[in-house]
Amino acid sequence: MLGDGQRDARIPVRGRLRRGDRAGVGTVRSTRTGEHRRRLRNQHPRARGAHRRAHRFFRAARVRSHQAGWAASTEPRHVAGPGRIWVPRRDRLPRGAAPYDRLVSNPEISIRVRICFFNRSYWPDVAATGQLLTELAEDLVASHGCEVSVVAGRPLTGSTGAGGGMPWWRLVGRETHNGVRILRANGTRLRPRRFAGRALNYVSYFLSAAVASLAVKKPDIVVSLTDPPIVGLLALWTARRTGAKFVFLCEDIFPEVAVLLEDFHNDAVNRTLDRVNRYLLAHADAVVALGERMQRRLVEEKGADPRTISIVHNWADCEAIAPASKDNAFARAHGLAGQFVVMHSGNIGLSQNLDVVLDAAGRLRDRPNLVFAFVGDGARRQALETSAASRGLDNVRFFPYQPKDRLDDSFATADVFIVSLKPGIEGYIVPSKVYGILAAGRPFIAAVDPSCEAAAIAREHRCGVLATPGDADALAARVLALYENRAETDAMGRRAREAAWQFDRRRAVKAYHDLFVSLPGVARVNSPVSREARV
Repeated sequence: MLGDGQRDARIPVRGRLRRGDRAGVGTVRSTRTGEHRRRLRNQHPRARGAHRRAHRFFRAARVRSHQAGWAASTEPRHVAGPGRIWVPRRDRLPRGAAPYDRLVSNPEISIRVRICFFNRSYWPDVAATGQLLTELAEDLVASHGCEVSVVAGRPLTGSTGAGGGMPWWRLVGRETHNGVRILRANGTRLRPRRFAGRALNYVSYFLSAAVASLAVKKPDIVVSLTDPPIVGLLALWTARRTGAKFVFLCEDIFPEVAVLLEDFHNDAVNRTLDRVNRYLLAHADAVVALGERMQRRLVEEKGADPRTISIVHNWADCEAIAPASKDNAFARAHGLAGQFVVMHSGNIGLSQNLDVVLDAAGRLRDRPNLVFAFVGDGARRQALETSAASRGLDNVRFFPYQPKDRLDDSFATADVFIVSLKPGIEGYIVPSKVYGILAAGRPFIAAVDPSCEAAAIAREHRCGVLATPGDADALAARVLALYENRAETDAMGRRAREAAWQFDRRRAVKAYHDLFVSLPGVARVNSPVSREARV
């Protein structure tokens, strides 16, 4: 056996091997090359530069003839030491940095997360849940660099665009609005004044959304709201199918909210909704409650794990809604500029107990320049209008939903707002209208249970007064006290504006983003604003 560098004189030596015979790792190509070539294997050592460099073996330095008389260097040509360490460019010191330069850390790195929301109401729907979800989705895209998609339903506002004009045979429409990809699930758009209409809207949306979910690109997080209450099952299935995290955002707690329905009561349906709600809470990677009272109800009554629950309040855009003068276009157009206006703004539905407001208006009908205004729409509006007309309440006015660009004027027209709920449902529902009231710098009367979020805000910030829910006399007394003491009314309005910044839109969206990126396995794609170190 001959080793490297040894040669058998009986075997002729080739000057060089063909290029394919030298693979750089000391082997001869494995094709059938003949016996004489196999015997040359150990007589022709291959070049192993990469091997020598890896193990710190170097050839001796060559000295050319004109360098023979040069003085030898006092340092060795190669100094043993650790290998080279690669440092990312953003972590290197900039060129020309002096020893005492102050180093500034890199700017904050945002995490790009793929998020998919499931909720029937979305832009251009004017319901409060749809408007809040629209702001959340668009801000996650614009301010935090997320990729957001929404599996939404057709708007119930009769819009011919933005999904309103979809043909009946198309199950799913696709559109993009302000960077958010919308999968518009087709369905019926019946008026939600009767249970049959609401149920058919829910079921048709759910079936079309199941088809739309198959087109969802692989997300990091799937978020379900509660419109309709069974949509969470579809969102959870999508999350498990795609390997995403599932977040359950509890806008309402069922079946307690379903008990409010005046035209339908079914124990079997309520038990089913209760099981669905408990199942979603048990299998969610994170749960969002809208307040402390809702959190307690989820833990104490639904068996939710308190470690998975985060509290993120609803919000108002304090830059879009700001205190303004009563003398505005909306007030002048409707003859309200010189009136003391007590306003309910938002959903005119089953949970607000607005019949009590009509009763209070009847008790104050003889007060000059005192008007009760209802701005919005919902299942109870027609019945309330009929009741006010039959009772001859000339001090009660009804107005439709106002577009967002005129919301400032609508809010500024009010002197005081009413936030009311039926007794016993606080925490199952959190009235989101209170945050817009704070941003507008107006006081409010909280005709709710003392443990409700609205009551807690009124007490803590001294920006409102409380009234016993369902008590028309107490409500009328609170309205009359504010009507007769305009200075205190204005002072409470100023304190309301100061409190509004705690519930600002940007602060709430950041809380959602921080929650999403804190989930295990989500922060996988970094999108730094700048990769260069700064001095």
